[in-house]
Amino acid sequence: MTDLARTTAGLPKVILEIERDNHPSISVARSSGFRQLKSPPETVTDKGRTYDLLTWEHNSTAAGRE
Repeated sequence: MTDLARTTAGLPKVILEIERDNHPSISVARSSGFRQLKSPPETVTDKGRTYDLLTWEHNSTAAGRE
């Protein structure tokens, strides 16, 4: 999906918001070239549940680091 967003849609970057404790999704994001931004987590309440979201970004600069 990241490649499609970048090549077909022409988006310069793709953003993910992943729950702090969702280690499988964090692992997939890292292995796909995403980098966690240094911004503070966003606290969200949805359907009576409160959780923190970390922001991850994939752009040409981040992808070229590995």
